[in-house]
Amino acid sequence: MHARVTRYRLREGSTDQFVNLVREKWTPVLEKEDGFVNFELIRLDSEADEVVTILRFETVDGTMNALEKARGWIFQHAGDLVVEPSRMVMGDVVLEIGARKTANLESSSDVP
Repeated sequence: MHARVTRYRLREGSTDQFVNLVREKWTPVLEKEDGFVNFELIRLDSEADEVVTILRFETVDGTMNALEKARGWIFQHAGDLVVEPSRMVMGDVVLEIGARKTANLESSSDVP
């Protein structure tokens, strides 16, 4: 399994808008991609509007294809919300523990 972790710094006050755009427009695209495993979007606990996404595919090729689509999607749908270039790392998943669940969490108060 291969993963990509990306950190986005967003325009002040735009995190909710970004999350909604990703939920409504980006995740349906991802779910149709060959080899898609899962996607997470994490709102960072900081004063800045920053989020991290974790994207997993079965193969490096799947991750790279999604990267190209993500770049185009960000430019088209959320370019005005991202205030600086994203920072990204990729690599092989070498350890995973825990149950896989589907979650659509609205806020941190939903997390036990």
